[in-house]
Amino acid sequence: MPWLRSANKRPVHLGPYPLEDLPRLNNHKDVPPGVKKRRGLGLPAETGEAGPLALSNVFGPFGELLDHFRSGPITGEPAPLPNDPEAVSNHLKAWAYFQGADVVGICSIPELAWLGPAEHQFGLMVLVAHETPVSHDEAASEYLIGTQQELADLRAARIAVVTANYLRRLGYGATAHTVTETEVDLYRAGLQAGVIEIRSGGVSHPMIEGGFALAMVSMNTELVADAPLARSRLTDWTRNLGFSRLLGRHGTKPTLSVLNNSRRLRHFGRYPMERLRRVATPTVLMISPPRLPVRATFMQRALYGDLGPTLQKRRQDMNHRTPATQAFNPLIGALVPLQAGEIASEVAPGHADADRNAVRIKATAHYLGGDIVGICEVPQHAYFSHDTLGEPIAADAANAVVVMVDSHRDTTDGSSGDDWITGAQRLSDQLRCAEIGAMLAAHIRNLGFAAEAHTEAAGSVRHAPLLVAAGLGELSRIGEVVVNPFIGPSQASVVVTTNMPLAPDKPIDFGLQDICSKCNRCARECPSDAITFGERKMFDGVEQWTRDFEKCTTYVLDNPGGSGCTRCVKVCPFDAPDTVGQRLWVRLAISIPLLRKRFIARADRLGHGSMKPNKKWWLDLESVRDTVVFPRVGTNARELALGPEAPDGAGQVIAVYPATASPEPGSITPVRIDRRSGVTRSNRLPSAEEARRAYSQRVRSR
Repeated sequence: MPWLRSANKRPVHLGPYPLEDLPRLNNHKDVPPGVKKRRGLGLPAETGEAGPLALSNVFGPFGELLDHFRSGPITGEPAPLPNDPEAVSNHLKAWAYFQGADVVGICSIPELAWLGPAEHQFGLMVLVAHETPVSHDEAASEYLIGTQQELADLRAARIAVVTANYLRRLGYGATAHTVTETEVDLYRAGLQAGVIEIRSGGVSHPMIEGGFALAMVSMNTELVADAPLARSRLTDWTRNLGFSRLLGRHGTKPTLSVLNNSRRLRHFGRYPMERLRRVATPTVLMISPPRLPVRATFMQRALYGDLGPTLQKRRQDMNHRTPATQAFNPLIGALVPLQAGEIASEVAPGHADADRNAVRIKATAHYLGGDIVGICEVPQHAYFSHDTLGEPIAADAANAVVVMVDSHRDTTDGSSGDDWITGAQRLSDQLRCAEIGAMLAAHIRNLGFAAEAHTEAAGSVRHAPLLVAAGLGELSRIGEVVVNPFIGPSQASVVVTTNMPLAPDKPIDFGLQDICSKCNRCARECPSDAITFGERKMFDGVEQWTRDFEKCTTYVLDNPGGSGCTRCVKVCPFDAPDTVGQRLWVRLAISIPLLRKRFIARADRLGHGSMKPNKKWWLDLESVRDTVVFPRVGTNARELALGPEAPDGAGQVIAVYPATASPEPGSITPVRIDRRSGVTRSNRLPSAEEARRAYSQRVRSR
């Protein structure tokens, strides 16, 4: 949503709503108003009932999977948490907001709330609001009506399960309580935590319209409990609905419909992608790009020892370097079998129209949590040629639904881009994408069509070519990283390939090739000097800025002061906070080429890409053999490289490793990198201009 002002000054643990303005009782142990008289309390009902084609028909396995992981053993000794219970409380609240909670509160669990023997003292309550109401006349209504509550229940359960897993990885006991598996009365605990109140015979939240879901994490870790909500006075309601709330005071969520996108058609999504210029072909030249085996990707090469035994070990431990990254691993792995499955025996009636199908599937993907969705025909080169075992991959699906999600902007703002939250941010994105993709693929299979989800962690396709083909962005200076004008490169994606008839979108052209040619921020800020300062060249059949993947992968795996690196993503001028002012400058940079240098200079002047202290919410911790310690080498804390001392590419050496130099698909023995040959190949690559002239001559001679 485009906010009037950036939320950079608002700490993450306060959340998107001004909960600090709500009246509360004096003591956190006071009995919430109306609790003694409650009888048959219920949530606000959603309109309509789920039909035979409802999306909720595929939710069952996902809920069962979450409940399977809601409890488990404690891993290792207790981590060195802050001695201040308030600091720990704020950290856990921010962790829940990091995963998508709408409201978070803490309670000292009342004894009467336990449905059996009391197990823990404190509870972290999570509230997730419904998606915007579904009307009967909107696209995909037959899929979405009657599913809001179940979807919110799943989201709340995911947040609680991952949080409980995180606490156990920190060495503290914790159990997640969901609407389907709980030992606690979630309504009673929610009232005590001040995340809901009793009003008009039901439970509600004063700042959220419509329904919501609740989940809780119980623990004995000492926390500071919130007081229950008090009865609201007229002045409280006036303030809640007043001008400051309308516009979003101090970076809180605005209620004005033009700012929160509540009136946009669902299949359009949050961002005005429909206003961008569409073109027949991508904005970079592509001449028969080759298909690559999974074995050729540099993370796989590191895993097989091509970059040496040290980096091989680092690659094996990559997702276990912090307790935060470990919290996501079990669920990501458990979702892989759900990416494919059985297809309904018959195609559902009314699904022969490709245009109508496209609108409905886009609306469904946005409903599931996608921020931007596009559709394309799958080009052959987007498929890997061989899987991790060296088996050939059939490129047989006709269409791809490509879903992009925004990558935790608050956390990106607070991070250096290569510190100890980086790995967890990446895995959190992967989990969200895996969930969206698996659900969408299961729903399409329920309609009678083949469908398979492909995440960046487990899949048969390369995402960058599909993001470009589906019109979600353009290739950037960062290399094979796609930039979107509204999200920037700070995003993750999931792809669903299918034989369902779908009308494809066209690629977009918002001037990024020209903007990147004028901007060197990512190259300037790259800690490993892996991003070229030079011009585009023709590499593996694609006109692109070449990245030194050996340098990049080495730093990502061997970064001593953090768990990975996305520094280049953080500093892109398109990755600034989504405010009305930023949207205006993006529009100007797209429409008026003469203003593009000023758009880039504005990012430096305003400090876009610098670390925002108010957004630093996580704990800098490292896992060493299942023991959580303070980082042994410290924590990266980079500021922007500005002024005459900033890198300018002088003496830069870039190596490239084309498809022809890739290891054999089934090779399990190390194939060492020949860096000298990589540098020679880089120096001999034809420039973009040379490649275009040669291509034009070939076309004319035919």
